[in-house]
Amino acid sequence: FDNSLDQRDIVSLANYNGETYTQAISKYDDQLYGGNLVLSKNFNNISTELSLNFKQDKHSEQSNSVSPWLDFKSRTYSIGNLNTFKIRDNLKLQAGLSWDMLDKVLVQEIKNGNVSDTVSGKSVKTVNPYFTAIFDVAKNSSIAFSYAKKIKFPTLKNLYSRSVDGTNNPGNPDLKEERSDNFNLNFEHSINNGLLSLGCFYYDIDNHIIFNNISGTYKQFDARIYGIEFSGLKKINNWSADCSITLLKARNDSNNLPSKKIEYKPEIQANAGITYSRNGYRFILNNKYIGRQTYYEYRQRYYTAGTNPQTGKLEDYILTDIKLEKKFMKSHSLFVNIKNIFDKSYFDMLYMPGAGRIIHTGYSFSF
Repeated sequence: FDNSLDQRDIVSLANYNGETYTQAISKYDDQLYGGNLVLSKNFNNISTELSLNFKQDKHSEQSNSVSPWLDFKSRTYSIGNLNTFKIRDNLKLQAGLSWDMLDKVLVQEIKNGNVSDTVSGKSVKTVNPYFTAIFDVAKNSSIAFSYAKKIKFPTLKNLYSRSVDGTNNPGNPDLKEERSDNFNLNFEHSINNGLLSLGCFYYDIDNHIIFNNISGTYKQFDARIYGIEFSGLKKINNWSADCSITLLKARNDSNNLPSKKIEYKPEIQANAGITYSRNGYRFILNNKYIGRQTYYEYRQRYYTAGTNPQTGKLEDYILTDIKLEKKFMKSHSLFVNIKNIFDKSYFDMLYMPGAGRIIHTGYSFSF
């Protein structure tokens, strides 16, 4: 990624926000790369899988055209093992464990006009278990219960993002990793060339990260997310159609927000797509609906310290994605993936536009 962000001029920004900022130009470069390796082996009634994952995230920024560039870098490592045991013909158990690590490699700041490295913080290491039980209650029906302890590390943006003028920086280098206990219960029923699924979920989260508009920085609090979801799949010759809908509630367990609702957690999510496959070609069309996202308005025009901010809902939106893939020589494939193909304007945060049209091309090889 190579990006340039031009701040609005003083007049237009004042009219837009009801506030005054210094005019400036901000430039930034982002590089993200990584890889994963999965090895699996089957033994009669037992199968095992080993996965290795690595990701490096680097962010470079220049607050204005005469300031030096600052670099920020982190690496994430993960090693996981999943084992499946066939206890009876109608009962399978899965048990696994992952070791995850966040390494804060590099953080820079300007001191006395010069760029210098600062203490980036300690590395974070965690061990997270996983368990699932799958029981076939009938010939074409099954019920599954799963528990997983999961980890979500703060991003470079969460930790170190800065304002253009270098004051009131939103990044919080003291953020802890999010930890959650995830419970899922799911019922599946197979139909002729299709599948129906109904499930419920409950996530108990410690140190949930959000952007707090009052302080202008990232904050943490304990939260609970729960809901139900339904999905369906039907295949007809070379065609398949799928759909899903999720109804979600997100509640904070602190007194740091104006209400129990957590900002920017859609209460309704839905997907509908079709897939066509023939002679090694595969075409996928998918539509995603996002609705009922709460926001809290803290702009000076609407909010006075010590009072409750204005509460509202972001505008609902639908995004359309397509993917074209060609497989050849059994284990090779080329693909083109276009996100938000119609370049629709939308908001996932108040006054923060979502990503426009994104085009990915790639090659994959399986062995």
